Amino acid sequence: MKAVRVRAFDPDINRAFNIFFGMDDVDQVEQCFEDCAAGQFPRVLMGNGACNSHVDPSYAPEGGHSAFWWPFAPYAVDGAPDNWDRNRDDYARRVLDVWREYAINLDGDNVRAEYLFTPLDVGRLNVNMRQGAVRMGAFIPSQLGINRPHPDLSGSRSPIDGLYLCESSSGNGGGVNGAPGYIAANTIVDDLGLTRDWTPVPLPEWRN
Repeated sequence: MKAVRVRAFDPDINRAFNIFFGMDDVDQVEQCFEDCAAGQFPRVLMGNGACNSHVDPSYAPEGGHSAFWWPFAPYAVDGAPDNWDRNRDDYARRVLDVWREYAINLDGDNVRAEYLFTPLDVGRLNVNMRQGAVRMGAFIPSQLGINRPHPDLSGSRSPIDGLYLCESSSGNGGGVNGAPGYIAANTIVDDLGLTRDWTPVPLPEWRN
């Protein structure tokens, strides 16, 4: 099983919060994005997911768990965005089928509830996330890294005194879960001369 191979490769995967899974090689990555570009439901589903209740039990009733997975998919799927609504149950089944290759304990007896939050749903609930872009912008070079949201505003500080950028549309994290807020908090502490009540994450070796 794929889950067993992943754990054999890196046992620390059992302690990870956010995991990117669904593909085994570069060819499958290319296949996924080619399908998305063509407006098709991907034959290879890949994306990031996490079991929130594994680190915070309050996410689920006692004895249960709550988890999510965000695989890549096009906004207009199989010809039209409305197909997400028309084929929701089928798409949800296909997503769960792939997820079960990694989470082998997911079966029909222990899944209490499921919900497919589609790209169409994303745009309905947040007008800033156009066409289901949950990262507040396209994943293209001109809108990533130091270009988020603008080359002059790629850090936590803004031109307005006391106003800091700490969301996924900023360049100080680029959509990494928790990173923009953490980076902004450290910047604010430095600017105001405050004392941290947390242990800073060590800089990566290539920064030392």
